[in-house]
Amino acid sequence: MGNNLISNRYLYGGKTEDLAKDGASKIPNTTLHMIAKASHFTQSEIINTKIKEFLK
Repeated sequence: MGNNLISNRYLYGGKTEDLAKDGASKIPNTTLHMIAKASHFTQSEIINTKIKEFLK
């Protein structure tokens, strides 16, 4: 996962997924969902499904 246009590997020394996992590990009771090939654009159908699952 990730996008070579995102500067995470330069600013944070890792991949987008690594940065997301690190951030999520610092928030109690967090569930991280990575969305493949999302780049800078939201995948609203996938996001809405995850939100609905969370709210059940």
